[in-house]
Amino acid sequence: MDHPTSRLVRFTGGVSASENEQHPAGYDWRTRFPEVQLVKRTVDVEVYLAYEGDAFWLIVDETSIAESLHPEDDADILSALVTIERHEDTRSLLPVLQSRGVGVGDLERALRAG
Repeated sequence: MDHPTSRLVRFTGGVSASENEQHPAGYDWRTRFPEVQLVKRTVDVEVYLAYEGDAFWLIVDETSIAESLHPEDDADILSALVTIERHEDTRSLLPVLQSRGVGVGDLERALRAG
């Protein structure tokens, strides 16, 4: 599967991800990023971190909610249940993680494990 054209996405605090991709439920991101660390898991979302090509890659997989969505009414949501963001450093990564309920300790554990 080809990767969609990346776009610049701005976050609060003047930091940004240099790339942001959205993929449908079932996108096989594990083939692209075979070495990831789980940062946080909840009932609805799994957040992973990979380090590749001198950058951090944040993978947010919300595929678990796909079963509760209606294919026709929720097509826009179903097409974007996996988000992959490229960050140059932890300075841009931390505010994004915190906005998703991930604490500094969660990030530190993932970085040590990787």
